[in-house]
Amino acid sequence: PTWGQTGTKTQAREHLGDRLIHIGGPDELQWAKQNGVKPDVLVACVRDPLDRAYSVWRDRIVKKQRHDWDDPSFDAYIDRLHSLDPESDCGKHSRPQCEWLTEDWEQYDFCVATQDFDQRLKRYLDPLLKTDLPTIRANHSGWDRPATDQHRLNKITEFYNQDYRAWNHVWGWFDGQNH
Repeated sequence: PTWGQTGTKTQAREHLGDRLIHIGGPDELQWAKQNGVKPDVLVACVRDPLDRAYSVWRDRIVKKQRHDWDDPSFDAYIDRLHSLDPESDCGKHSRPQCEWLTEDWEQYDFCVATQDFDQRLKRYLDPLLKTDLPTIRANHSGWDRPATDQHRLNKITEFYNQDYRAWNHVWGWFDGQNH
């Protein structure tokens, strides 16, 4: 598919014509290095961990019900963060981004926060690819964030501490103290 044929960030980051190669995780990145494969563009798209936690809860727990919990509340999800099975659907979607992006942000040609994806990544790729890429629709559920307490916000900060440390250096908008 080409960029215009993909409607979501997930689909678009996987393949852009024959120019952009998606390296999705540490194993793929290691394979590329070992085999002398250099993607045309290596981009890291990073989401604020608190936004990710809300999104995983809304999509995987509430909407798709990919759990077997008696209590599907946001607070119950946060209480389970440290004990999620890393191979489960919720575990894979909840894992810290450093697990697949690594902490070595300098290896990327471009780093972008998901909320700036359309504006900044398009501005970066258009001249590089000599094209005018269409905008990418964002996945917005229209839900408000559920209320929670400071104790659970601290749990999120602790769980995603590696992400906050690694990616704060790039943007400065990751602040584990300000939710």
